[in-house]
Amino acid sequence: MLHECTHTRTHAQVADAGSTARFNCSASDPRASLAWLHNGAPVGAAGGAAGGAAGGAVLVLRGVARAHRGVYQCVARRASHSAQAAAELRLGGNVKQDVCAESAPELQYTFIEQALRAGGAVSLRCAAAAAPPPRFQWLLDDVPLDHYRAHHRSRLHAWANILTYTCWNLFNIYFINEETSVAGDVVSTLNMSAVGAADGGRYTCRAHNALGHAQHSARLNVYGPPSIRALGPVRVVAGANATIYCPYAGYPIRSIESLAGAVAGSEVRLAMCSSISWWRRGASVALGGAGRVSARGAELRLAPALPADAGHYACAVAAPTGPAARRDVEIQVRNPPKISPFMFSSELTEGSSVQVLCGVSSGDKPMYFTWLKDGAPLPANLQIEEKNLNEFSLLMFSELTARHSGEYTCRVSNHAAVVNYTATLSVKVAPTWTMEPSDTAVLLGAPLSVRCAAKGYPVPLITWYRRIEPAHFEGSGGNVTSVRGRGAALVCQARGDAPLHLHWTHRGAAVDLVHCWTMCKRQREEKGGGDF
Repeated sequence: MLHECTHTRTHAQVADAGSTARFNCSASDPRASLAWLHNGAPVGAAGGAAGGAAGGAVLVLRGVARAHRGVYQCVARRASHSAQAAAELRLGGNVKQDVCAESAPELQYTFIEQALRAGGAVSLRCAAAAAPPPRFQWLLDDVPLDHYRAHHRSRLHAWANILTYTCWNLFNIYFINEETSVAGDVVSTLNMSAVGAADGGRYTCRAHNALGHAQHSARLNVYGPPSIRALGPVRVVAGANATIYCPYAGYPIRSIESLAGAVAGSEVRLAMCSSISWWRRGASVALGGAGRVSARGAELRLAPALPADAGHYACAVAAPTGPAARRDVEIQVRNPPKISPFMFSSELTEGSSVQVLCGVSSGDKPMYFTWLKDGAPLPANLQIEEKNLNEFSLLMFSELTARHSGEYTCRVSNHAAVVNYTATLSVKVAPTWTMEPSDTAVLLGAPLSVRCAAKGYPVPLITWYRRIEPAHFEGSGGNVTSVRGRGAALVCQARGDAPLHLHWTHRGAAVDLVHCWTMCKRQREEKGGGDF
């Protein structure tokens, strides 16, 4: 048995935030053109590193930031030949890494479209960052790869530089290697040995965890005669945009066209020009690249898909000289459920009963109903009765309590989609005391705190009142005897909550304070009263 072994190593450069990083690239052929990619995207383009100055063999990154980290590729091209080299940029220790926050996968490195000769070996690599760490799935023309080929998978954890050794044999198998880099990214590499023309196609790496997924696709072209893999019925959702790919292999391909509603055994017309054509059922003119139904390359686009788009299509490919290939593809358009809006009355009180109906106005059958309260299954202790029929579901509350208040979601699913509709139930509850105020004794001059609390819906408004002490005199007063020509002092004591106003009268008439001197002494008390 013959074996061919490859040794792959990704070099790394560490740069502090705000510093300048420089990458150099040289090609053995001085006539080759050089291009730079960041995580599979051109430097400066959407998805690529911003702030980079690519001057041919030198890439300079000024003001290094978190967005600059990842893998940089230098791609050398001349005519139909290409080669590439890669290096990783890591951030230095002065950049804080948030390793605790959960996040959906984000691709840090992806592979590019390439062409190679039959019988060789190829490696496709993707890297993703996420918390919790993502898992990878590889697909070929949107079908899981293990549907086509025997395989082997391993998972490694590398705590130093990423270093992978892969041994190939001449059996037609693939090997998936997953490893964790020192930066915490999960790197998945798809290795294929002894590839043939039939192994070409649109490859996809898909990283996923509980919070979401991210994916990248690019073609792998293998020189050889054209062929088209069998593809089961393609199901699209009415009202949503859809793209159908012709699952062809072989390279080079002169043209691709799709004939809708072709009869088995009928002749397939192949365009003898560089344009790629798709044909629709009953049409004599090929679809263009614009409009709701359009064609571009191997893609047939429905934007959006409508029930009238369902049918059988024929996808055909041909080499510049020699054989052609043809395959039928069935497109099925599924209708998602459409929930009729519903709501709860805003005047429901504790102890009353209510029913709410979740109905569907359209959608393919069968349909399945599920109810949620505040995003979770209905609690059994609430004793809510649920009745489901073909096109609606009834939720019944026999005796409402405050615990029934919340967000109720009706979820309807069929083979096309899952849809939700949410309404709020608010049960009005009379206020009741949870903490009543009580008499409190306190030292004069010390702080005083009196508390009370109540519950109910809507939330009760608590207002404090203070009992008012009316103005009154203490003591019966009395006559005062004085010697003529000397002063006399009259005293009265008034009590009550401030403010108090004191007026003196003499024989029913107000005292003229200009000619009569009055001294008033007031002693305040904590309760607001006073002596005069």
